[in-house]
Amino acid sequence: MFVKTGFSAEEAGQLLRRKRRALDLTLEDVVARSNVPSKQYLSKLESGTVHPGRSRYVGSLAPVLGLSEQEMANITNQPRPMEAVDLLRPSHLDAVGVLAGLSLPPLGAYVLEREPGIIVMDATEDEKRLVAGRQYVMILRERPQGTQVFLRARALREGEASLVLATSDRLYRPDEVRIVGRIVFEGQLL
Repeated sequence: MFVKTGFSAEEAGQLLRRKRRALDLTLEDVVARSNVPSKQYLSKLESGTVHPGRSRYVGSLAPVLGLSEQEMANITNQPRPMEAVDLLRPSHLDAVGVLAGLSLPPLGAYVLEREPGIIVMDATEDEKRLVAGRQYVMILRERPQGTQVFLRARALREGEASLVLATSDRLYRPDEVRIVGRIVFEGQLL
């Protein structure tokens, strides 16, 4: 079984730009060290005008920008194996542990309180990488200990640039919540 985890053209381009800037490289530097034909083409990749995952040059960018296997899988929109996720024995999320910084496996099966079924969640997602239309698991930042509840929310665009998270009864700003992960699959146990 596989899960699609690919980035949109804009997300992939933003990742390339972040990596390049983190290494303090110019467009010219990257072109000189890769097979990318010009800085204009690299700029199109970074802006999302051309989807980096569909470019024949993306493979030559990996060593130059230090892209991980997972980042390359997301850029190229390749499925990643789900064999490590045991859907028959989903875990319960621990709110206290999550708020204390307990790390979760990158991909795991979980049951949410007050919700039927199982979700498979990519725990590598956070508030900085929200994408409109995708569903997330979140927890409110300002709740007394012991009253935290995991909520399912969909990211929605509000205005030109800002996103909000919509639950069934309320909208939240990203700074009001902690994103635990992105829902990549949901199902029911029979």
